[in-house]
Amino acid sequence: MNPHSTPAQQPDQPTDRPKERQRDRWRGHPLFARMYARTAPAMERGGVNEHRRALLAGVSGRVLEVGAGTGANFAHYPPQVTGVVAVEPEPYLRRLASDAAAAVPVPVTVTDGRAEHLPAGDHTFDAVVVCLMLCSVPDREAALAEMFRVLKPGGQLHVFEHVRAESPRCAGCNGPWTPPSGRC
Repeated sequence: MNPHSTPAQQPDQPTDRPKERQRDRWRGHPLFARMYARTAPAMERGGVNEHRRALLAGVSGRVLEVGAGTGANFAHYPPQVTGVVAVEPEPYLRRLASDAAAAVPVPVTVTDGRAEHLPAGDHTFDAVVVCLMLCSVPDREAALAEMFRVLKPGGQLHVFEHVRAESPRCAGCNGPWTPPSGRC
């Protein structure tokens, strides 16, 4: 067992807590996938594109991208990347990511999978990339344990995530946006 990991818990077990059941109902919801795909271009123009570029600037070797979404990262992988395995659990986003993979010079394979149970062997990747997706993962501890499990010794975890809004202008979206955004 990787010293940086903990045993993964089963994230798909039913819960007796109403709040947890409500959250699970939206996880992987097709409505979120379509909303995200529609808003993604505006987010990219609003500066996310530059964050992606900075996140991926030093990545090399074999890469696992967890939660590929629309595949927006693919165009930013440098030529030192020998291949990307992109995991995306939502079918609609996975199709968009597959289309994006066909248009980039770095070889990208898009596959179904969940962050809590990555479809990869131990110590197989030089880097793991996580970008704007941990908010939608029900068991973040299990997901992070999986990421460290698949990293080679000395491999790097590259993370670009967001946090709960604190400004009055944006904080109003924290509550109402949560269910349709897949717990985001």
